[in-house]
Amino acid sequence: MFTYQDCNYSFWLNGDGECTESHSLNADMPPYQMNCEQAETSAVGALSNIYYDGHPSLPQDNASISIAMSEPPDTMCCGSTSSTDDFDFDQSYRRLVQNANSLRGDVYFQSCQHLSSKALTNQRQKPNTLSSVKTQEGAHGTNLRKTSDRDFEMERELRRLRNNEASRRSRREKKRRFLEIERRVEEMKASNKRLSDFVLELDSIIEEAKAMLLAVRTPGEPCPPALGGHLFPRLHPDFSNSFHYEASTTSDTKYHPRCTMDTCFDSSRCLKFKVYVYPDDPRAPKVSGNYQKILDAIRRSPFYTANPREACLFVPSLDTLDRDPRSFQYIPDLHRRLNRLPYWTSQPNKRSRSGMNHLLFILFPGSWPNYDIDELRMDVGNAMLARASASKVRMRTGFDISFPLVTSNYPEAGQPPRYPFTEDARVRLNLLTSFKGKRYVVGIGSETRNALYHIHNGKDIIMATTCKHLQNWNLYADARCAVDNAYYETVSYEELLHNSTFCLVPRGRRLGSFRFLEVLEAGCIPVLLANDWELPFSEVIDWSQAAVIADERTLSRLPDLLRNLPDSQIVKMREQVRFIWSSYFRSVDAIVHVTLMSIRDRLTLRQKNYDIWNRRPGGVVFSESTTINGCEYPSPSLPVKCQDDINKGFTLMITIRQPFCADFMERSGKLASVFVRSRHLKKVIIVWQCSNQLPPSTEKLSAEVFNGLPVSLSFAPLSKTQSSTTSTIPSPSNRFLPAHKDIPTIAVWSAELDVANSLNLHQIDSAYALWLQHPNRLIGFTARTHVWDSKMGAWNYFVNASSHGNFSMVLLNAAVYHRYYHTLYWSLTTPKMRETIDTLATGEDILFNCVVGYATQSAPLLLTVGGARSSVSAEAFSDLVNYMGGSTLDVNQHSQITPSVVLTYRHTCLRAFANRFSSLYNTAFANPQAGRHFGLMNSTNTSFLPLYYSNHRQSGMLFAAGITVIG
Repeated sequence: MFTYQDCNYSFWLNGDGECTESHSLNADMPPYQMNCEQAETSAVGALSNIYYDGHPSLPQDNASISIAMSEPPDTMCCGSTSSTDDFDFDQSYRRLVQNANSLRGDVYFQSCQHLSSKALTNQRQKPNTLSSVKTQEGAHGTNLRKTSDRDFEMERELRRLRNNEASRRSRREKKRRFLEIERRVEEMKASNKRLSDFVLELDSIIEEAKAMLLAVRTPGEPCPPALGGHLFPRLHPDFSNSFHYEASTTSDTKYHPRCTMDTCFDSSRCLKFKVYVYPDDPRAPKVSGNYQKILDAIRRSPFYTANPREACLFVPSLDTLDRDPRSFQYIPDLHRRLNRLPYWTSQPNKRSRSGMNHLLFILFPGSWPNYDIDELRMDVGNAMLARASASKVRMRTGFDISFPLVTSNYPEAGQPPRYPFTEDARVRLNLLTSFKGKRYVVGIGSETRNALYHIHNGKDIIMATTCKHLQNWNLYADARCAVDNAYYETVSYEELLHNSTFCLVPRGRRLGSFRFLEVLEAGCIPVLLANDWELPFSEVIDWSQAAVIADERTLSRLPDLLRNLPDSQIVKMREQVRFIWSSYFRSVDAIVHVTLMSIRDRLTLRQKNYDIWNRRPGGVVFSESTTINGCEYPSPSLPVKCQDDINKGFTLMITIRQPFCADFMERSGKLASVFVRSRHLKKVIIVWQCSNQLPPSTEKLSAEVFNGLPVSLSFAPLSKTQSSTTSTIPSPSNRFLPAHKDIPTIAVWSAELDVANSLNLHQIDSAYALWLQHPNRLIGFTARTHVWDSKMGAWNYFVNASSHGNFSMVLLNAAVYHRYYHTLYWSLTTPKMRETIDTLATGEDILFNCVVGYATQSAPLLLTVGGARSSVSAEAFSDLVNYMGGSTLDVNQHSQITPSVVLTYRHTCLRAFANRFSSLYNTAFANPQAGRHFGLMNSTNTSFLPLYYSNHRQSGMLFAAGITVIG
């Protein structure tokens, strides 16, 4: 196809009757497209129409015109009928112009002759009609001007034809170049094939070298020097560990980046914090084992509800953990399935925005090669995200939850740990730091791992890495891969964990790493090399107390940093690591519970202090009755604003049980006569545990016994004991039933009737004064201890009546403590523990000491005042003699319940508590032989009790003089 344009020619008669020609181009005539034959026919026809229009005497057939032009119609335009690629435009154009000019001359001549003869004829026939001839001349002049316009159009079309020919030449050149490029690509493919064969040959050589290396290398020998120089490996420019991320450009990932608890969460539904899990959808893809564990943990939690109308938080049963399209667990149409959930866009009793009050768990965002943390491939709307590998830059602080990256085999509640704590009490272990893992070679996350060999010394710093990652790892292997792969096989990952003071946790492809929880589980102090990683539960956990947060860019300085840490700090960090793992990460249930607790904390004014989460027993234990001002938390140093609450005085709580039910009025009178003289006494609570009689009224007790002070009674339900199948006694644990609302003061002064003849006012006020200085401690007068029997492999209860030696417990017959420990007693202990106490009718004071020891990590404070040895301690064996179940037995049974039998009962209680505590809480361990606390031990191998030894006594005389003794 080519561009063709008509040419217009005009002619007219001048004043002398001679022909004059004019040739012009009509620049305004638009071109049109036709082939050569059509153009030739059109040209011939156009000329015929131009020159014969109105001249019937001239020939008007195309053949005549073609003959006049001396060219056949099929060659006048193109010169031949061959391909347009061989068309000679210039030659054809010259022939066309030459023929047209020749034809134009003939036409001009014939036209002039015709007009001249016609004019002369008219003049002879009509001499008076000259004006008519001029009129006709003007008409012909008009026609000739029209032909001039068409002449211009034809020349413009021919010019376009020349331009199109230049374009065709350019296309031919591009085609030639493309063929040249294809030829070169084929040559490169052939070259790559030769290189692949060469790589396979090198692989065989490497395998032989590895075998030789393993054969000659001796144990403990350091790695050979790194190959390729000491510079950091050069990476592809597309990959970087920089934490200055770009915004996500994934069009199908949508969420509100500025969501807060105020803008994207409806807290009006959360008067009671309840969590609803959608029922399983049989049409949905099967959920992964990890997600099923999370759903099961939520259903087992105290926050779960099966009623969506009372729910504050909604959790889909659709597996949202893996958003990597390459994964088998990836759900492509997750967005559509979420929108079909009944409460995703409209909650019960309310209208809301999509995803509001929903919680989605995300473990694996993004995919190769960038692993963008916001690349979720779904619209999450206003949903809250519990996401692993969270970024500080992209984290919606105060709304999303930074979640740990858990493995598919992570233990559930009650399962043993995979990497249990070691019993090594040394501060610094054999290795300063270690790492064993993949280094990826190229791609995101490889930069730091590729540089670890710089700090490896083969002695106290072990860096074992491998290049083997996926099937095509050898395509990216560098010069060090053969040596690294061989050394990697010679070290044990578990041995490195248990023999390293610090364990490196570099980032993986994503910011998080499975190694993080494994290091915590083994009790090793983590050294984090993941810039911009928002650590799990950082909203409530202070990781600076338990981890070394290093910078990836200063890796070479890391060994000096770790060596310069003082031993005291290492001990504290190791203790904190074990506390954090035991409290918040020991199982999937614990992790889920912390997630829900941290969300619940945002929704209430009773928000726990940051310090509560980072002190034993932790924020999960202190889950109830804690206020935003922190005064309810038994902290060793309460804020100044809490001094008014502390100084309000104390509440006297008297436990009345057998064998003092018969003469309780007399003994209560003696006890009251001493306590009512104290100006700090504000209220009296009577815990009634006499099952065979009723107590007097509170009005009578207040008026006749306690001089008008407020008195309240606490009754306890009855429970059967092992000692008697026919009679029942109240549960000993019910002495801790009086709750926060029943006790107006923070301090509780616990007393029993066996000390009615022993206590004096000075002892009462001294114990309270000592508690004011240590409001988190248990203050008592009568000491007890626990001793490990190496022959039996069990704990024994030991009555230490002497005034020296170690102790780990105090009796509650005369003691002062914080009222919150009543709540903690019921939340920290298990029904099995309390069932043991009910069966044996003793041991609740032992368990209470364990609860306080777990919360404080300290031994109780023992107070000696004046003649304490001859007064309070005179009832040194009251816990064995005054057995509350003795009076309900017959004569034969009563003779069998001797103090030695009661001692056996208390041995049994201590051992039962040790077994229960070891399975629930892996915390502190006291060395009875050395008489001091030295660290944590592996609770799966040894019975554990949260009891601490001390041999320090407090003198009450110093408190009477206003002097504080720090114990």
